Amino acid sequence: MHKKLCPFFLFVFLTFTHTISAQNILENGGFEDGQGDWSTYFGSGYSGSLSIINSNTHSGLKAARVHISQVPSSPAVLDVQLKNNSFHIDSGHAYHLTIWMKADQAVDVQIILVQNTSPWAWLKAENVTLGTTYQMYSLYVNSALFTTSDDVRFAVRCGNSPAYIFIDDVAITDCTKPTGYESLQTSISGEGTVSIESSMGINKCLDECTNNYENGETLSLTQSAQPGYSFSGWSGACSGTGVCNINMSQVQHVEAHFNKTSTYSECIDYRNQIDWSNVGYVGTIPYPENTINMTDTPYSCSGNGVYNNHDALKAALIDAKTNTGWTVLYFPPGNYFFNTPEQLNIYDSTIIRGACVGSTTFTIGNSSSDTFDFLKAKGGSTVDSSKLLGGYNFGSKILSIADTTKFDVYDFIEIFQENDPVKMYTDPDSALKAGSGLTYNKQSVGEIAQIIAKHKNTIVLDREIHHTFDPKLRPSARKITPIKNIGVENLKINNSGGAEIRNIHFHKVYNSWVRNIEGAYTSKAHIVIRQSYRIEVRDNYLHHSYNYGGGGHGYGIDLRNRSTSCLIEHNVFNRLRHAMVLSTGANGNVLGYNYSRDNRDDSQSNITYYKADISLHGFFSYMNLFEGNIVQAIESADWWGPSGPGNTFFRNRVESKPLIVDDHSHYQNVIGNELLNTFAYAGDIVIGFILGPSFNSNIEINSDVENTNQHSNNDRGLIDNNKISTLPNSLYRSDPNFNYGSPIPTIGPVSTLTNDPYPIEQHDNKAKDRYDSGNYVECLNPCNINIDSLSFVCDSSMYIQLEPNASTTKLYGITITSITSNYNDFEPTEGDPELYFVLKENGTIIYTSSTASSSMPDVYIPCSPQTISNNNYAVLIYDDDVSNDDLLGTVSFSGNSNGSFFYTNYSGEVLGIYLNKTKYDRLYSWSTGSTNNYETFTQNGAYSVTVTDIQGCEREKKFHVCWPCTYTESWPNNLSLSNTLSGQEYHHARIKLEAENIIQSGANVQYKSAGEVLLKPGFHSQNNSQFRAYIIDCGD
Repeated sequence: MHKKLCPFFLFVFLTFTHTISAQNILENGGFEDGQGDWSTYFGSGYSGSLSIINSNTHSGLKAARVHISQVPSSPAVLDVQLKNNSFHIDSGHAYHLTIWMKADQAVDVQIILVQNTSPWAWLKAENVTLGTTYQMYSLYVNSALFTTSDDVRFAVRCGNSPAYIFIDDVAITDCTKPTGYESLQTSISGEGTVSIESSMGINKCLDECTNNYENGETLSLTQSAQPGYSFSGWSGACSGTGVCNINMSQVQHVEAHFNKTSTYSECIDYRNQIDWSNVGYVGTIPYPENTINMTDTPYSCSGNGVYNNHDALKAALIDAKTNTGWTVLYFPPGNYFFNTPEQLNIYDSTIIRGACVGSTTFTIGNSSSDTFDFLKAKGGSTVDSSKLLGGYNFGSKILSIADTTKFDVYDFIEIFQENDPVKMYTDPDSALKAGSGLTYNKQSVGEIAQIIAKHKNTIVLDREIHHTFDPKLRPSARKITPIKNIGVENLKINNSGGAEIRNIHFHKVYNSWVRNIEGAYTSKAHIVIRQSYRIEVRDNYLHHSYNYGGGGHGYGIDLRNRSTSCLIEHNVFNRLRHAMVLSTGANGNVLGYNYSRDNRDDSQSNITYYKADISLHGFFSYMNLFEGNIVQAIESADWWGPSGPGNTFFRNRVESKPLIVDDHSHYQNVIGNELLNTFAYAGDIVIGFILGPSFNSNIEINSDVENTNQHSNNDRGLIDNNKISTLPNSLYRSDPNFNYGSPIPTIGPVSTLTNDPYPIEQHDNKAKDRYDSGNYVECLNPCNINIDSLSFVCDSSMYIQLEPNASTTKLYGITITSITSNYNDFEPTEGDPELYFVLKENGTIIYTSSTASSSMPDVYIPCSPQTISNNNYAVLIYDDDVSNDDLLGTVSFSGNSNGSFFYTNYSGEVLGIYLNKTKYDRLYSWSTGSTNNYETFTQNGAYSVTVTDIQGCEREKKFHVCWPCTYTESWPNNLSLSNTLSGQEYHHARIKLEAENIIQSGANVQYKSAGEVLLKPGFHSQNNSQFRAYIIDCGD
């Protein structure tokens, strides 16, 4: 069992225990929350007491001590008990109990699981003798006799003699297993991770875990200590400090022990975050160029703003359903009118594309009496569910399941559990939340993943799960059949008639996108994402609604119903009730670098009535990341009950309202945000102004919220709980190209600045820059990356080379870390200097900054992005005076230097600057793991490479390597055919064969490529011709 105390900052520092990733069904088994639901019983003739102590612990900071001070002269039974009956068991389930105990002398005790009322049915008991050092004892129940949530008791019975008995780290796990399997219970004390390697792969355990393995399988367990901890050894099925090998011939338990060795400051606890880089579209969003012009026959759409195009688009979408490969329905410039009697359904591998937002418009003319979805993609119905039996803990990706006959490899599954009324229905309208007439909130907590391997009762997922599911809430899995690979891009959707619609609705959709669109007016939501996985919504402008009231109106993007691992990035929102709203178990999503302004509610005429742009709207959304956004208000648990754990608010700017965590929303991370609000509120209504940050905090954590990780936030210049040195630039992006033109980090504190008051609001994100410039949505064009010109060398191996790296460096500002005292020589009575800088390139002025908002170093001065080449540069630091500005000194640097800190000495004093610059490289990512612009192959097979240019645009190339190269050595790398062919002809290419030619009647033509054969518009094989195209393997 793992226990840890972490800081919580809200004017005072509090401590908490970390339990969100544990599978222990017995809460507070480590006594870190005090006595809680534990109690004692002393029979007739016995006396003593129960204490929660801060010494003699097995792990963590607390343990329980039972002091038996008096026993009868002839004690016949163990009539003293430490007991707890606040946990749930199910009839027929198996349970494994572990407990650590010691005493001040050798003492006999009994550990029991028993019914708590008559007839007091015993489930299991074990007699043990305690020594003076902690030892682990266990109890295994193969099949519980009954189901109950409060009528089962775990107890430690003692009392044969006076003694002090110490108890710690009590854990009970549900270890129900399939036939032919055995259960492994893994515990952790301290901070670290256990990796369990089996025939199905490697699974992680971060806390208390139960996994099932085939009887007789041998497991290999390794450990990894967290910073500040060291591994001290195994107990249970293994001992020592080496690799732990376990044969699963029976139920087993193992514990990994980590001792604290030093104090380590961390940004986020490793058990309260996930891999947020694994979000959005899988691979590179494609841009197929073989399009169907929707104004041509047979669809004959018209962009005259009058003709109703509904039937034509519906027919094209139905036709696309039967096509192979991508279908791109292209709408040239025009205003395409739709009066829609029903939703338009989009099917697999279909893209709806316009010429550009400024030239292609879909106008919805339906009146306000109509209710429907305009563009909708909806997958197939779910099948019957199957119970999960093991592995359903946070960080796991190998699960055991009762019936795997319902699932196959590559299926998508939805993991879910019943709602927990204790955790989810916490405010006065809990009866409504419990489901009075509501169905959308049932089984809110869950997530979606894909099966990548399967064996008997074991399945392996494509990622680690984001939550520890509760066995009493019947965790299960069901198959879903999503629509895949659809896109809406490069157009404007204008709801001109006020219809009660959702403009775009993805329901059970996988690996799809909406990008570079403008949504002008909705009534419900511009984009709804339900029960969907790996959706990407980016670079859009969504604005205005006909209705801003309750009931789901006036939303920008609505993520709900367990939607998982979606990416919402670089979008602009304007005049909506909620720009980004998450509810009903949305999890693992990233909402990054968006801009929202002028949020509103029609129910209030007061223009200073602010709703939350980012709203976690109840029903336990969890493990979502909000990074780099500029918004007016953020609220976790804005409505409909608590948010789940792990929601992380990182480096956002909140302009008009405090950042609020409400209603039992435990384990939220609030880190590195900028808070600008100066208003006082009554609810959502402005009633005045507030004092400075030393008097009123712009972060409001409700008193019923526990374990908030809050630090390094900049509240109007004041840093709370300064841990700035722990902050990464980003929690989900490893390279800066996605944010080209803006610094990373864009928002929040950086370690090069240490002064107070701290600079704030120095840079905007790209979405806000777009809005401010009036270029709300950029026109989408394919990436201008030459990825087709591969260079092949085939000798003892195959060597493939792409174009070499191209890079650029941008300067976004400087930090003046120290100045000389000579500013007083010029204006001795003026006081502190007013600093600005001039940037020279090869002696020529290229930029002059504004004057810094603060005076004495450290001083940060931003600048508009300046391209730094390999020339020589000088930064001249000035004191802005009334008449002649004083030059305090000059710092020079070379543009090709990799350094960032530069200084000059003046008579023993230092003038120092730190450059806020970013180098953008062309990035290469091969399927082999290489990041070079070349790769060497010695085995044939399918490979791919993705190239990202400095502005974040990506192209992917897939190809087949044939090595040894004798089969294809005479073939050209690429071949393009446009001439008419007749007779018998054979054409080949190693990488790519493109054809836009005509094959005449009677001809017999064959195309072969080791990479791809692309039949472009203009290709036609006439009647009575024979045509074959092959993608070869090395043996043809």
